[in-house]
Amino acid sequence: MSDHDSDRELPAAQKCGELCKEFSEITGANSAEAQMYLQQHDWNLEAAIAYYYEDRPSDSDEPSAKIRKSAATCEDPSRLSVLSWNLDGLDNVSLFTRTKAAIETLKKEDADVVFLQEVVHQSWQILQDDLSTLYHLIPASTSDPYFTAVLLKITTVFLDSKKVQPFFTSVMMRKLQILHVNVKGIDVKLMNTHLESTAAHSVERLRQLKICFDEIASTDPKYNVIFGGDLNLKANDMRSATIPKSVVDIWEMLGSKPETRYTWDTRYNTNKQMDGPGRPRCRFDRFYFRSSCTKNIVPYGFNLTGIEKIKNCSKFASDHWGIHSHFHIATE
Repeated sequence: MSDHDSDRELPAAQKCGELCKEFSEITGANSAEAQMYLQQHDWNLEAAIAYYYEDRPSDSDEPSAKIRKSAATCEDPSRLSVLSWNLDGLDNVSLFTRTKAAIETLKKEDADVVFLQEVVHQSWQILQDDLSTLYHLIPASTSDPYFTAVLLKITTVFLDSKKVQPFFTSVMMRKLQILHVNVKGIDVKLMNTHLESTAAHSVERLRQLKICFDEIASTDPKYNVIFGGDLNLKANDMRSATIPKSVVDIWEMLGSKPETRYTWDTRYNTNKQMDGPGRPRCRFDRFYFRSSCTKNIVPYGFNLTGIEKIKNCSKFASDHWGIHSHFHIATE
């Protein structure tokens, strides 16, 4: 499905958020699960709840037992989740409030791995203060005015090695973070980046994208590779890009659901006021995946996060929605 295909009739982002919240309050599921079940049932709340209880039998019929089971999902040895989010740190407006809101969302989403882009020093200090007991926080470079970072959940992800590959021809200080980790007994290569921005720099952006895909192609086949971030890609870019045959776009692989297509969406996200006619909607933020030779990780879910406005504030946590991908780990 093209990023520019017409949308089918879907609830507005605010309504989706309200339905997810109501689903979570009733079932005890986290927001990622809520969004997945609702998507599967065309945002019909009653149908989604009914299927949730059919799909997830509990040892007890008490709601408290279901809530405890949901809370323990992050420690399930058969599940892995990776979240990516551009925090829009270069926008100083309400930065402290927006960063704190993003942190609360990250805690609620409870991903094993978090890719962050456009982190600035003020936000970095807040992230360290609030998340260091939950995550190992790894910046690409704190000497730059803004940078990417990877967060590894302390209880589930173990770092084997890390490196940063600069894009030497970038005029925006862009880099590729590469980490080899072990997640619940599985070898995974993580690649987080923020590719060159704006249409004027499409040639450089595509050069950087090729470097990333070449890095995946050269990876030992024993590794699963998860590559993502704010890739700033548009349809024109993709017509010129060559994606390795072994690599899949997770959003496309999982059905190209319209409600999770746009990650920079000025129709619903009002943080940026756009001049001129129209309200741009783009799928800038993406995950690509290459399976290992043993195919021991399989993507099964994809949802957006950060889609609710901050209480008592006119802003969202970022001008980007976060993307959260879920994987099943094959266990022996």
